[in-house]
Amino acid sequence: MEKVAERFTIKKLGIEKPGIKKSGTKKPGIEKRKESFAKATRSSKISRGLNTLILGSSSRKRSVAYLVILGLLAYVRFVFLGADFPIDLGGYGMAYTDEGWWSRNAVAWVREGSWYIDDGYNTITNLPVLPIIQIVWFKLFGVGLVSARAISVVCSLLVSGGVYLLARRELSVSFAWIAPFIVLTDYSVFVYSRLALLEMPMLVFLLASLWLATAIQKGVAFNAIYCVVLSGLCFTLAILTKTTALFALPVIAIALFFQMSSSGEQSSQETAIRQNVVALNPAAFRLRLLLIWLLAVGVSLGICYLILNQAGDVASQTYFSNHNVAAKVPQGLFNFIKGPARVIKRSFTLYPLLFPGLLGAIALLAKAGKTKSSPLFRIVVLWTGAALCAFSLSDFAAPRYFLVLTVPIALAIPLWLESVWHRSKSEKVSLHRSLHRSLRRPLLGTLVALAFSASTALSLFNVGSYLWRPQFTLIETANTINKYVASEESRSNTLLGHFADTIALATDDIEAVNDRMGFQPLDDRLKTFDPGYYVSIGPIGSLGKKIDLEIQTTLENNYQLVLLNKFELFQKQDFGQPVFFYRLDPL
Repeated sequence: MEKVAERFTIKKLGIEKPGIKKSGTKKPGIEKRKESFAKATRSSKISRGLNTLILGSSSRKRSVAYLVILGLLAYVRFVFLGADFPIDLGGYGMAYTDEGWWSRNAVAWVREGSWYIDDGYNTITNLPVLPIIQIVWFKLFGVGLVSARAISVVCSLLVSGGVYLLARRELSVSFAWIAPFIVLTDYSVFVYSRLALLEMPMLVFLLASLWLATAIQKGVAFNAIYCVVLSGLCFTLAILTKTTALFALPVIAIALFFQMSSSGEQSSQETAIRQNVVALNPAAFRLRLLLIWLLAVGVSLGICYLILNQAGDVASQTYFSNHNVAAKVPQGLFNFIKGPARVIKRSFTLYPLLFPGLLGAIALLAKAGKTKSSPLFRIVVLWTGAALCAFSLSDFAAPRYFLVLTVPIALAIPLWLESVWHRSKSEKVSLHRSLHRSLRRPLLGTLVALAFSASTALSLFNVGSYLWRPQFTLIETANTINKYVASEESRSNTLLGHFADTIALATDDIEAVNDRMGFQPLDDRLKTFDPGYYVSIGPIGSLGKKIDLEIQTTLENNYQLVLLNKFELFQKQDFGQPVFFYRLDPL
């Protein structure tokens, strides 16, 4: 039987048995069949490989593989947390100064028992959420720069979980996991999420608010109300983390109002009737939920600011609002005109490949008819449009502000990939053939696929290079200054300066006072705190602004400034100046 089967196979496929020569001339048909068989075999192998890669052989194996990959990516985020910010991304110096500013009240609470700092600059009075989280975190794990940065890392992991939960509402596991994969691999998100800043905590609360607003169990009115109220509270927490969260208000409101399909509305009414709940018509029901959400946001936000006003630092609140909000509103028609150009430039700076990939994916999904059929696609479009419009109205938008685009990017790419997969199933062709067709016919699809692939590869390479040779000049600078201050016990350990708060965060023995942020005059700060040292970015007064010259004049009228050291911390960054460390000898 084996020989018969062997002869049949050889005859059927035109394959010669090794070591046996056939007599006569070869027929062209046999050669064609051999080539066709080989091609089909290769094609089937490619197809099986792609299907296995994306869909896996079993759900358990897929889940294990996804968890291992995402777990490794999560672990890498904690490696060398004290390392310097990479020099190839902008906003380096300002990011470092801001780390200390947002942590100063939490540091004061843990070290001195009171959050209040009498220099006229207490960020906790306006944006208290992150400082409160830091107070609890510092109580558990200690005060330090690495400790403060770890909060942002944890928040970035929560963001990756949030985009997965949103994606999972509409996508299969095989494609939903791509969303957290994008968050955890992107180079810009990686480095910025390792700084003690506001963006990642804000995104956590925004995603929680959006998820709750769209998680209403149809027909269970009481559960719906609970979800809406909790969503409103989370949105309030996002605003109290960073005010720019306001851009997402129309996104969540519209997603809440239009989330229910017409097919589910009737069942919701029937269930409500069964539960002795007054059944409303669909539009009225959705409108009531929206009003409850807006009421929850307004009431909770009002209560929080009343509490903050009772804290007794209304002057800091006023100063902060004028300096950080009103001052960033563009003045004049020209600034309004150049706003969109600035936004596009910043978006490309942060996401040079993924931002055009996002726009391309939106266009492809719209062409495929996802505008009406996909709630997730509507969220992507609304979030992207609201963020770009909001930041166009700001006169100042650092690259890190555009980290909010991480959410639509992480959702749009897997949504487009799964649409390609569904097309392959409807056309009854293999996945690789469907991808080939979709990438071959529209040039845009090719560009989106290339942008995503190239960005992933480049990001992984950049992350690896960054962690392979980390630099610790910030930590070394802080330690050097701390050792010098600790060695002179007779002198005040208070450090004055624009960068002083971050130095104090990274050390144990230094107290910090800001020289320019806050409403209190510098002369009063000098009398109150009696600083022993001064740290400046560049030589004193070198930045050339009016406030720099005023600080220089005030200090020179009260102290003899003795240069102790110079650190090349910001010399190759956007400030372009080294850090100067002075001793202040009273005149």
